[in-house]
Amino acid sequence: MRLLPFLAVPLALAIALVPPARAQARPDSLVTRFDWPVGMRAIVHFERARARSVPGRTSDTTRFAASYRVQVAAHAEGRLVSVDSLTVLAVPRAPDAPPTELPAELVASMQPSYVVSDAGAFVRVANIARMKAFIDTMIAERTRTTTSRLAESQRAALAGLVSEQALSAVAAEQWNAVVDLWADEDWVVGKRYRSSAETPVPMLPGFQILLHSTIAAEARVACTVGGDPRGCVRLRMTSRPDSAGLRRFFTEMGRMVQAPPDIDIGAMMRDAQLDTEVVLVTEPTSLRPHDVRITRRVRFDVPSSPREPGGRVSTYDEQHYRYTY
Repeated sequence: MRLLPFLAVPLALAIALVPPARAQARPDSLVTRFDWPVGMRAIVHFERARARSVPGRTSDTTRFAASYRVQVAAHAEGRLVSVDSLTVLAVPRAPDAPPTELPAELVASMQPSYVVSDAGAFVRVANIARMKAFIDTMIAERTRTTTSRLAESQRAALAGLVSEQALSAVAAEQWNAVVDLWADEDWVVGKRYRSSAETPVPMLPGFQILLHSTIAAEARVACTVGGDPRGCVRLRMTSRPDSAGLRRFFTEMGRMVQAPPDIDIGAMMRDAQLDTEVVLVTEPTSLRPHDVRITRRVRFDVPSSPREPGGRVSTYDEQHYRYTY
């Protein structure tokens, strides 16, 4: 296992503290392997909820929901995982407006199609150039009404955040959370493992941050309601970056987006916390997911000013995917 286990009680002491029959029981173990077959299709129901709390302001929440189809095809480098048939189900709109069917060309521009190896490792995004062109168009439209000087500075600040390298890294992070993080691993069910490692940050190419993670195959569970109670496994990963590295990250982000010079982002983020949790219900023999939940929580303190009170700012972002085969 690539991830280091928590320090355990010495074996002799552990045996002394439990009844002999239990001490000799073999632990439940399993192996997770990637095997999405060519021709596999799934309908994915996706929901994303965001909430933000700012001192002195009303908390705001947003919700987005959609469904789309995932297909697996053969590819010279392994397999091609593509997305189509996207239907938006919930966005801010008039109460009686119907769901929106987006044009196929627009969907292809928004959604990454993954090229992965036969073992499930991320290789590249097949349609990265189209995604980049789509985002460039959005940025140009958004800055069109500003002054030419300001628009140029905004485009320059965003260039690094939406480069093909950065977009590929974000797509790789999404794939890794569902598949590659778990592929080719041996587990003792119920045992937690931890690691600390320098990890790349997708939005800042070349930037790394020390990440402390805990990972576990928590339990064997049913893949669907009424299914085999041991057909799937529930996997969980929690992570928190080093606080000093997190301050450097926010400071660099502020520099890139040209934050006002009177704002000391490093001082503001001195006690910032960023917690990420991935909970995955998947088939261990193939890593075909059935339920995926990715949650991120950010908390930091802002100083008071003549215009606004200080206090703790918190944001919550949850992405939930449900797969039907």
